[in-house]
Amino acid sequence: SGIDYTVVVTDDNDASTDVSNADFRITQPVVVTSPNGGESWANLSWHNITWTGGTGDAKVELYKGLVNLGTLADHVASPFSWSINQAMANDYTVKVTDYVDLSNDVSNSNFTITQYVHVGAPNVPDVRWILGTQYNITWTDNVPGPVKIELYYNGLFHSELAASVADGTNTFAWTIPVNHLMGNLFKVRISSIADPSIVDMSDFNFRIDAATNTYAITMIQPSDAGIVWVKGSSYLISWVDNLNSPVRIDLITPTSLVNIAPSVEGSTYGWTIDAGIPAATNYKIMVTSTTDNSVLGESEFDFEITATPPQTNIIIEQPTLPGLYWLRGSSYLISWTDNVPNNVVDIVLCNSGGTELATLKSGAEGSTWVWTIPALTYAPGDYRIKVKYGGISGSSIFTFHIGDSPTGAYINLLQPNVDGITWLENHDYLISWEDNIPGTVDIYYYRTSNLTEVPIATDVAGSTYVWSIPAMTDGVDYFVKIYSHADPTIAGDSDFDFAIQGFLPGGVVTVNSPNGGETWVKGNEYLISWDDNFAENVKIELVNYSTVTTTLIANNVEGSTYVWTIPNNGSYPAGIQYTVRVTSVETNTVTDESNAYFTIVDPASVAVYPNPADREFTVKFNAQSNEEYTVVLVDRFNMPVMTRTINTENTKELQVQTSFLPVGVYFMTLTSGNTKHTEKILIQH
Repeated sequence: SGIDYTVVVTDDNDASTDVSNADFRITQPVVVTSPNGGESWANLSWHNITWTGGTGDAKVELYKGLVNLGTLADHVASPFSWSINQAMANDYTVKVTDYVDLSNDVSNSNFTITQYVHVGAPNVPDVRWILGTQYNITWTDNVPGPVKIELYYNGLFHSELAASVADGTNTFAWTIPVNHLMGNLFKVRISSIADPSIVDMSDFNFRIDAATNTYAITMIQPSDAGIVWVKGSSYLISWVDNLNSPVRIDLITPTSLVNIAPSVEGSTYGWTIDAGIPAATNYKIMVTSTTDNSVLGESEFDFEITATPPQTNIIIEQPTLPGLYWLRGSSYLISWTDNVPNNVVDIVLCNSGGTELATLKSGAEGSTWVWTIPALTYAPGDYRIKVKYGGISGSSIFTFHIGDSPTGAYINLLQPNVDGITWLENHDYLISWEDNIPGTVDIYYYRTSNLTEVPIATDVAGSTYVWSIPAMTDGVDYFVKIYSHADPTIAGDSDFDFAIQGFLPGGVVTVNSPNGGETWVKGNEYLISWDDNFAENVKIELVNYSTVTTTLIANNVEGSTYVWTIPNNGSYPAGIQYTVRVTSVETNTVTDESNAYFTIVDPASVAVYPNPADREFTVKFNAQSNEEYTVVLVDRFNMPVMTRTINTENTKELQVQTSFLPVGVYFMTLTSGNTKHTEKILIQH
């Protein structure tokens, strides 16, 4: 096929010739490929009608049996996306006719339009749902019987939200758990239980995220000064975070970024350094949330990547301090730093003079190992730890003692240990003690009416523990008892009993945020927080002292925080005399307000283009804008790179030069007396 054919005619006698005056086209005939028979397409869904051949200028018609139901599309090319809205039947076909070469084709056999399920929400672009918040999943269907609701992430099944929702309900209220996976590739899938082939999924991905950016990533390794890694060797990258989502790992210098891993769950990653990585001394590792680029952590100090291994060394970090006492039967962390290939070493127990006694662990990877000391294998005495790699080793600087509980060992409970204490169920309280025992402790509670000891926590280090009291039997005869984990004969308990109750009426509430001086922008989310000492829920109200009006924000709220999205409408006019009031739902007199006024402002109405920007971008204000704005541009480390002031009563546009800025993500904040607005700007040269 082609569009540049001509014909030449030559007379055999006089050799005269002629050629076509213009090119003509040879095409492949139209052949319908979908639907071509046997398909089952749900009503009120979208499907592609496809064909091959033709010129790309075709008409698509729908037939039911021999009856032409009309033209679905005119002058279109394959594929054509068809929004189905037809009666359910099993004798449909499609006919495609090319307008130029007049070839046509019909589905080889019938296809079926079936009953349907159609997801209503979430089903539009840019939906963002917040952890700990309730949302309605909605749908329409004409299937008899219940439906099942499932959650998918990046095309894969994640979890079942509802096993069976009754026929005719069409709404399911889902409260997202606070520890739910975060991300921006979620979809809802709804299917008929009677016929699982009748199914629909959200047309667009939606995001599940935290209400406010309270998340953080801290690099653990490599982060110390003086680290040298060798090309071709494997090393452990480690970090701590409080995210519910995977992270991305990059190798960075001040002028470059190389992705190591696009999506990693957990807090460690084994990296084998590619031989093609250039040798340099100014590398760092950066770990970034896959759902929020502003949440990241990176190495505190530069490290070196080299092709030549440095001189091998091993340094014991623990146990190496003087005076350590390790109990037989307890577990302890042995740690070290090294630059040996592949980080694989042997751990050896030595006597006080350094003579090797036993190999505790062969082929230990990384830089830590937990040793559970046998109860009887090693006699009480002074020892050292040695970590070996071939002929290279490192040993404890000072000896440590392995033994049993020392003479005169004790545990004294400090809290709860005064008369008259009452603790509430579903609240957190500090248990504290003092002791002279090495090792950890186990914490229990018991009652004089029931002496059975119930564990609160085991193997606890330090001298404090926060107990989240669950729902339990009310009583005034509770005691806490603490045992040495290694030697249960050493224990201490409360001198006085204390009460545990489910409800303590009255009490005190104190508003923490907003508490005066804040500026909150309509359309954005903010955290309202308070402290109280009662178990009942609270009511949250907005007080406008300019109009002497009170508006309910939320009722019957649990806990001590609430995320409020300020509606961008006339119900909350911009103003400077707002407070938040929090009141017990049981006792109206138990209430508190912000200590001073805070401000609610309208969002700035601006357009920023182009974005991404190269050499410059333009900030354009709307025609009604007449305020003076301070414009601040910061980089991803929140370092200001530009500050300008513009009076929009006279000037509606501001050009910002970016040719001097490095490639990356920036944030621009526009602030006036009544509004505040933030835009993310991408710089790409």
